[in-house]
Amino acid sequence: MALSGSLREFSLSEILQLLSSQRKTGSLRLSRGSESRVVYLLEGRIAAMRDRGFSDDDPLVRFLRCVRRLFEGQLHGIASIHAESNRDLVDLLLNGRYIEREELSILYERMVLDVLHEILSWDDGTYSFSNVAPPESALQMSLSTESMLMEAVRRMDELRRYKQKLTDPSLVLGLKELPDPDTSLGEEEKELFGLVDGRRTLGELVIEAPFNDFEAYEA
Repeated sequence: MALSGSLREFSLSEILQLLSSQRKTGSLRLSRGSESRVVYLLEGRIAAMRDRGFSDDDPLVRFLRCVRRLFEGQLHGIASIHAESNRDLVDLLLNGRYIEREELSILYERMVLDVLHEILSWDDGTYSFSNVAPPESALQMSLSTESMLMEAVRRMDELRRYKQKLTDPSLVLGLKELPDPDTSLGEEEKELFGLVDGRRTLGELVIEAPFNDFEAYEA
């Protein structure tokens, strides 16, 4: 199935719903100016948002940096091994025991939702679909394509709502009261609230938090 055109004519959501309904396997490549993204599908389900290999602009590298799960020293070591072996980042992360498989699967799905959230806002650019199998390193997604689209759209709506309340990145935030001790908080949320000290701005908190932008605003 050959499919190509402009995102002005068909939105990414419409294209993914078509490919999902027809249970297509292949790669959907998107370009907008100097930016490019790829969505791999396996029988209509989103399987990956990255090509095989390792590079600084790999979406998984960017996401793991953003959520403070990989640091520069570790990335230098991974880059050296990749240069010698040409192994994929996922393989290097798992076999090097940087991240356990269960945690990486969760992080990988968060990365996919993060990229999907980003590219759903593209209202121009081009797309092309080709019958190319997803890379072997793709990790299984727990959500269907339809569920991922719904979640990404929810995030777009919610982020707009959050930014209507927290409008100024230079706003300095402090804790009005401590969280209810019976409230269950994840380690990343505890780390974020530990940064709220009455000196850091909203913009600094979003950058320093172990979350992507949406997750930081939501927390």
